[in-house]
Amino acid sequence: MNKIDATIFEVIFAHTADATVVCDCHTLAVVYENIAATNLTNGTEINLIQWAASVFEVNDISQIQYLPSFKETKKLVAAAEYISPNSLLYLQIEVRQMVWQEQHLWVLRIVDNTILYQEKNRLKESEIILHSVINLVPEAIFLKDNQRRFILVNKAFEDYHGLPKTAIIGKTDEDIKPIPSQYSKFVKDDQEVIATGVAKYIEQENYTDHNGNNIFFKTTKIPFYFSHNTNPGVLGVAINITERVGFKKKVINNRKMQRQIVDLVPHMIFLKDYEGKYLFVNNQFLKRTGKSEKEVIGKTDFDIFPFEKAQRYNNDDIEVKEKHIEKVIEKEFGPLYEGKITVYTTIKKPYYQYDTDKVGVLGISTDVAEKIRNKELLDEQKNMLNEIINLLPQEIYLKDEEGKMLLVNKACADFHMMSQENMIGKTDYDFFEKKYADEFSKLEQEIIKEGKTRYIKEEISVDKHNVRRIKSVMKMPFYLNDRRKNGLLGLNIDITESKNAEQKIIASEIRYKTLMEQASDGIYLSDDDGNVIEANQKACEMFGYSPQEFYALNIKKLVAAEPNTHHPIRMPNAKDKQSLILERKFVKKDGSTFTVELSVKLLEDGMHQAILRDVTERKKIEKILADNERKFRLLIENSTDLILILSQNFIIKFMSPSVSRILGYTEANLVGTSILGLLDDEEFEAASQFFSNVLVKSNSLSLDELKFKNNNQEFLFFETVAVNMLDDENINGIIVNCHDVTKRKVTETELIHTNFELDSFVYKASHDLKAPLRSVMGLIKLAKLESIDPNLEIYFEMMSKSVTSLDAFIKDLTQFSRNSRMEIEPVAIHFDEIIQETLDNLKFVENAEKVAVSIEINIIGEFLSDKTRIATIINNLFSNAFKYHRFENNNPYLNVVINGDAEKAEIVVEDNGIGIDQSHLNYIFDMFYRASETSYGSGLGLYILKSAIHKIKGKVEVQSVLGQGTTFKITLHNFLNKK
Repeated sequence: MNKIDATIFEVIFAHTADATVVCDCHTLAVVYENIAATNLTNGTEINLIQWAASVFEVNDISQIQYLPSFKETKKLVAAAEYISPNSLLYLQIEVRQMVWQEQHLWVLRIVDNTILYQEKNRLKESEIILHSVINLVPEAIFLKDNQRRFILVNKAFEDYHGLPKTAIIGKTDEDIKPIPSQYSKFVKDDQEVIATGVAKYIEQENYTDHNGNNIFFKTTKIPFYFSHNTNPGVLGVAINITERVGFKKKVINNRKMQRQIVDLVPHMIFLKDYEGKYLFVNNQFLKRTGKSEKEVIGKTDFDIFPFEKAQRYNNDDIEVKEKHIEKVIEKEFGPLYEGKITVYTTIKKPYYQYDTDKVGVLGISTDVAEKIRNKELLDEQKNMLNEIINLLPQEIYLKDEEGKMLLVNKACADFHMMSQENMIGKTDYDFFEKKYADEFSKLEQEIIKEGKTRYIKEEISVDKHNVRRIKSVMKMPFYLNDRRKNGLLGLNIDITESKNAEQKIIASEIRYKTLMEQASDGIYLSDDDGNVIEANQKACEMFGYSPQEFYALNIKKLVAAEPNTHHPIRMPNAKDKQSLILERKFVKKDGSTFTVELSVKLLEDGMHQAILRDVTERKKIEKILADNERKFRLLIENSTDLILILSQNFIIKFMSPSVSRILGYTEANLVGTSILGLLDDEEFEAASQFFSNVLVKSNSLSLDELKFKNNNQEFLFFETVAVNMLDDENINGIIVNCHDVTKRKVTETELIHTNFELDSFVYKASHDLKAPLRSVMGLIKLAKLESIDPNLEIYFEMMSKSVTSLDAFIKDLTQFSRNSRMEIEPVAIHFDEIIQETLDNLKFVENAEKVAVSIEINIIGEFLSDKTRIATIINNLFSNAFKYHRFENNNPYLNVVINGDAEKAEIVVEDNGIGIDQSHLNYIFDMFYRASETSYGSGLGLYILKSAIHKIKGKVEVQSVLGQGTTFKITLHNFLNKK
């Protein structure tokens, strides 16, 4: 080595950072040492072995582990590494031979790799955490270099491929995926990410695993840059959405089947995109706007409604979309529908379109709008570990043995509404109520202590912000290398939405099945040939088959043969945008036929859904209604009563033909004028009040007499009935029916006059007859006193009976006349006084003293009635009991019991007289009827009794046994009660 080389060597050697010692290979004296080694040798002569042992703080140099790779180097005598157990030093020593200035020397180079060792351990620990985390999650995670070779995969990825990690690392998709159509798509996506450096999101892709199962994934592929290469690799996460796709298909099928139901609801339902264009409307919307689906879908409110209304709708939509709020518009007037004013209460909500961040509007009238799920996107992170765990929607966290957070991902921080940095060092007691935190802490301490993983299928989590979620939790012990203790690694999978979705799907299926089974119409599904696939119970009942029998039938073959019907049921095809509405006759199992209204629709899966409505009875009813309408029209046209329909202001809107016939007015003269113009001036106020009362009453009102003037200005009398039908949309008026009672009114006037003359005659005749009768009766008594002839005595007795009978008849006739014409005069009735007065009047009746009379009166409160008629009733009952007694009986009696209260009074009169034969009981109250040959009365007594009872709102019952006695029961109304 020349001097220049030696100088260069000395400069490099002197300033190198490693501790370097050069020794004489013979004397082991220090020939040269650099600055880093000065403190080790102090420039003295050393023994190489002893010196190395003292430096490494060991007694035996053999404890130094030699690196075999260095032993193979020709110029390298030996190399070793040493880890100090006390000072945590990591040293590497190399011993080389060299020739310098013609001397053979030993060169000892000691390199302090402690920092490198620590970094290596940290990297190893990170790799352990990384692999533990990614192996816990159920999603497939992989990392490829820019040649698409796998350099990292997790356990889920291995399971899907059925291969161990060693069979995947270093390979490409072509090497491990045998289906070209699938791996070619993977290759294309990877190449696009590598070439553009832009992340790619695959919403749904198909994959067949090693067991042949068809799996759907939602995959995220992002560029991952390696420090040694400018071209990125690919970091990917594939989430298994097979179950979600299955749910989606079920939802789609349910929506297809439920679309018919949605179209039947009486509410308007619509959906708009972010530009205000209609994406969907139901049939009710189309009916009420008078538009077709083609005129609405893809159009805005400005294309459908007047500008002012469309502007108002648009402003509401903008507010909903910009503020992301639900808006309720109450009492909003709409267009006339079927002749009626419409008022809507509309609920509008923001609609978040599935594949964009733009917001549309969902609207529904008087109904609860569907909830729209918000989709959250995960943010990309800079390094691989944070990229992976922050990309996952699951909560991932790492805790120490005290429960303090060492690591949390974004999902976990988002749930607690905190930043990731602020959560580090905190415990569950900072996030949850104490009772929840106690439960979590107890379980986690058990896991750390036992060293066993726990899986909690469903755990309710409620934080201090009252956020409640359902989670599937996995917690496992995790060794913290830097602390030489176990911590806890947790994975929380939020299954709230999936549970809700599952419940909604289950509830939707239950609602659909319930609707199917409880529907009043028959519903069935069939294929294109008409073979029945499914049907509800109502459809089976309609045809008279059991479900098993009905499923084996073809619906086309059940159509009844009818003339001019070539195709019994035409199945809808793709050109039919709406349901086909048909009317057909079907044959039941028992051979009978029935008529149905059939609504058939083609579903997207090629099935035909039909709704059967049995209209057999409706057809009969329609025929009956048509017949009734014809009969009603004939009745109206041929009625002798006046029939009018009035408006709320009593203006005549309709008149029957009888109005022209009876009053002489034409329709042109009368319709449009007020009915009050036909009235007599004297009755104007009363009639106005009558029609005003009709306006506020829901039932019909009547007026006994109403005078209308005809076209000749003559007044006719009408009995009038009016009913308020203003709320009836078909009538919308007051119906007035007037029955002509003019002739009856004239007859009544004449009858009143005749009755007055008859009453006058009866009164005068009875008055004029009573005086001669009294004289004759007096003369008979004188003659009986002066006569001594026994035969004359018999004749005088017969004459006396005849005159007495005539006097009683005149008295009965007077009572009858008085009862007919006298008004009722309710007064307080004292039955004891009336009975005593009656008994006093009858005490001179022959054998009256032989009858034992028993009286019992129990009246609670006051009893009001007509005293004269009450006296007439009691007098007739007592008189008959005395007259028709069996005096040969040793114990003739008359028992009277009277009970009364605020409602009524009951009079029971019982005797043990001669009785009445059963064949006569139905006729004893007829005028001039005599029930016995021994009867010597006028035959008016019981007739007058019943008439008097009827006048004062009472009733009479009689029971009798011939030869044993008679019982009369009379029930009288208490006029204290105004009803």
